[in-house]
Amino acid sequence: MNVQVNKIAHLKGHDGSVYSVGSDRNENAILSAGSDRMVVEWNLDSFVAEHVLARTPGVIYCTCIIPEYNLLLVGNDLGGIHVIDLEKKAEVRYLLGHSKGVFALMWNPFQEQVYSSGGDGHLVIWNVHDFQCIKSLALCDAKIRAMSFSPINGLVAVACGDNFIRIFSSISLEMIHAWEAHSMSVNALCFHPNGQWLLSGSKDAFLKIWDINDDYSLHSSIPAHNYAIYSIVFHPDGHLFATGSRDKTIKIWNAETLEFLLRIDAANHQGHINSVNSLLWTSHKEYLISGSDDRSLIVWEVTSEESL
Repeated sequence: MNVQVNKIAHLKGHDGSVYSVGSDRNENAILSAGSDRMVVEWNLDSFVAEHVLARTPGVIYCTCIIPEYNLLLVGNDLGGIHVIDLEKKAEVRYLLGHSKGVFALMWNPFQEQVYSSGGDGHLVIWNVHDFQCIKSLALCDAKIRAMSFSPINGLVAVACGDNFIRIFSSISLEMIHAWEAHSMSVNALCFHPNGQWLLSGSKDAFLKIWDINDDYSLHSSIPAHNYAIYSIVFHPDGHLFATGSRDKTIKIWNAETLEFLLRIDAANHQGHINSVNSLLWTSHKEYLISGSDDRSLIVWEVTSEESL
């Protein structure tokens, strides 16, 4: 497979590191947030920052849109979650379920639950209707930086700072599997669209692929980057995936063969000059969006064709 990348736009406006790039309620827009304590909405047609949706007292590590209820959730470094009604343009709740920063937020539309994870090693499950805490689970004494939900299997995977991955049933909320997956903190997780594999990235710079149907046995272990892997995302049609790293690069991979295809960097593609913290692959024009410590976002067009 031959892959080419084209830099479409370089979005500047944040006054600090960009820690989160996320989906918006509108298909042609994205959200970004970070250390400048703002959630910014960007238009992917004009590449303009159209709105500041939130300003918070704490550094923002993550955001989550709940489109069914027109809500925006914002996780900060103080352990709090701001619940913002986008129609009213007002904060309607402030949730305190963590004693340290909230690193990841995830919406499960099937059970209508919100998952949050934080620096206190806790996984918290919230009821979206009244935002009461359904369950708070102390999983480890380290940070929990990422989660992934598989609608195919009804599974929730949790990336833990004690080097473990823990798997939960989204129905029972019970842990059904756990194993030491890396030699250092697990920072990124993503279920493969085929429902068979779970991909993980770590501070140890390895990308690992786990076989869900074979008791999470190790399918592949790849020394993918020079430093910690912070993000793993799939192309909308599932034929490619991308990894972002503290080594300032983005790498593109064949999702079927797991073959490395392309390295996106500053020298060859005018990419980021600091750590790549967050990636999002949009359905709108199939753009790959990256957010970085260099205070910017870059919009990439990635095209591929089968090799002859």
